[in-house]
Amino acid sequence: MVEMVKYFLDFVQKESCGACVPCRVGTKRGQELLERVLKGEATGEDIALLSEVAKAVAPAARCDLGRMAGKALVYALECCQNEFAAHLAGSCSGTVAPNLGWQAIVG
Repeated sequence: MVEMVKYFLDFVQKESCGACVPCRVGTKRGQELLERVLKGEATGEDIALLSEVAKAVAPAARCDLGRMAGKALVYALECCQNEFAAHLAGSCSGTVAPNLGWQAIVG
């Protein structure tokens, strides 16, 4: 789930119009924090900051894209606490190894 939310925030950053700060800056900060989580470099304070960012972006973004980004983060943090905790501990049982055959086809 952590990777899925990171992928979604990557999409939002790419497609955002950049007109409002919550979407433009909030999702960027969310991306950076999720990247730290995925690298196993995050701390509990990073997760708390990620939660604050998510809760600020969701109601403040001007469009549905930004609002959905915040809501996705909030949902992931609430429903997948075990995965975030596993990443903080240095591993995640939810991580799926890439299908190398598929990678060769897609490029």
